[in-house]
Order: sequence, then structure tokens, then C-alpha cells
Amino acid sequence: SAVLLDGLQDPGNLGSILRSAAAAGVKQVFCSAGTAAAWSPKVLRAGMGAHFVLDIFENADLVALCAASRIPLLATSSHAAQTIYDC
Repeated sequence: SAVLLDGLQDPGNLGSILRSAAAAGVKQVFCSAGTAAAWSPKVLRAGMGAHFVLDIFENADLVALCAASRIPLLATSSHAAQTIYDC
């Protein structure tokens, strides 16, 4: 499983997502251009060690990753009309 992050700019939020992904058993995190630097001090602090168990890829082409994916994709957005649970 993987988490794809598009333009996430807050370092604390990125670190929290990395920490949650690691706890959930996610192996890979792909960050698009415009996402906070995954190895910045604030992200490292918020990640609380998640960096040690994740493969983190920065400046990833998320469109290409999604197009090449052979598994179902789920996305969340604060602008969505439906919740992920409704889908």
C-alpha cells in the first residue's frame, strides 16, 4: 500500500501523515512537487521516527503513478462533495 500526497504544505501535517501511515503498515509515500520537504526538521520531528520504516519519494509524478496503478484508488479532499465512506 502507498500514500500519495499532492501539494501538502504544512510540515507538521506531513509528519503526522507519515507517522499515521507507518502505524497503519503503509510501506511507501509519494510526495508531489509542492509538498513540504519530507526530510526537513519540522517534518522529522512530527514524524517521530516514521521515516525509518517508510520509503519516501519526493517530487513524484502522481498522475503517472495513478495511471500505472492496477489497484483501486481512493482519494480525500476538503473540497469533495461525498465523503470517502459514501464511496
